Amino acid sequence: MLRRTLERGAAGKPCRSGNINWRPVMKLQSPREPRLPRRGDRDKERETRYADWEGIQPLAAADTERAFDYEDEWNLRFQNLRANPAVRDRIREGLERLERSIAIETGVIEGLYNPTHGVTQTLLREGFRVEHVRRQGVDVEPEHLVTVLQDHMAAGARVYAFIREDRPITKHSMRELHAQITAHQETHHAVDMLGRPVQRRLRRGVWKDYPNNPTRPDGTIHLYAPPEQVDPQLDLLLELYVTYEPAWNPLLTGAWLHHRFIQIHPFADGNGRTGRVLLNWHLVRNGWLPVLVHRQDRNAYLYGMQQANAGDLSVLVDFLIAMARKSIRMVMADFAAEERMQVLGPDDPDYVYHKEDGWRNGI
Repeated sequence: MLRRTLERGAAGKPCRSGNINWRPVMKLQSPREPRLPRRGDRDKERETRYADWEGIQPLAAADTERAFDYEDEWNLRFQNLRANPAVRDRIREGLERLERSIAIETGVIEGLYNPTHGVTQTLLREGFRVEHVRRQGVDVEPEHLVTVLQDHMAAGARVYAFIREDRPITKHSMRELHAQITAHQETHHAVDMLGRPVQRRLRRGVWKDYPNNPTRPDGTIHLYAPPEQVDPQLDLLLELYVTYEPAWNPLLTGAWLHHRFIQIHPFADGNGRTGRVLLNWHLVRNGWLPVLVHRQDRNAYLYGMQQANAGDLSVLVDFLIAMARKSIRMVMADFAAEERMQVLGPDDPDYVYHKEDGWRNGI
């Protein structure tokens, strides 16, 4: 824009009125402020973000050809031992340890808390009571830790109640379990449309309202189902599961069910914990022990999930086999080594530990 300005001479005095000059002057502007999101921005972002999203996939033909004769044999030997009245109390005590460990570790691998080995062993031995938790032995308030652990235990107890009632896995039961697992969780971490970290109120037992796609360390975005696809994707999951459960080995079907549920990620938060409870519901109702994913096995677990993302479910199945054997060893911790060997077989160290070492070293 042009405006008339008064030129000053070298001495800084105004020029005579007859010598007024015209020159262009740029209008100064304030620094540009970030544009606020407008109506329609979210839809455009969603279209771009989900351009490469794919829904859950059925079991691959190669997966269904896998044989599980050996796994069925040692699981049957354990179930026969479990039915023996002479060892019933020892098995029950071992199951209590396993269930407590599952309740603890499911939150550790999600980064909710991280009790020391000493505190963990005390909780396993004595139960979930505040007086058993030393403040210097955990990174959260002892009262909060115990409350969350009790919520996790209550979700596991609810699964056993569902099995006694012969209830099928449904969307409603998924919401029930999520509400129990997160009963004392008020908020969750999220990112707003400008990329800023925020805290949002967690709606317990309610499907997500916003995308919850995490950004990986390399900057790529891992896509879960968009909110509007949660219901149809879960409908497909359950439709296929009803077909798969009676047809295929529980370890294979469990790996598929767990991975596909996590692919959908139906809740704003708490999907990992809910998905592992669903997995154990499936295993227990089909005659297997619940599996424990320990903090030491986190990398192997995530690697199996990543391979399943790439279309190879076999690594996650191998992981579940190893964890199923570990569950038996934990329940039989007070048994003699010879008794455990009679159940699991003489090749137990090679079968489990070598695979776990390979997973951990390969990640």
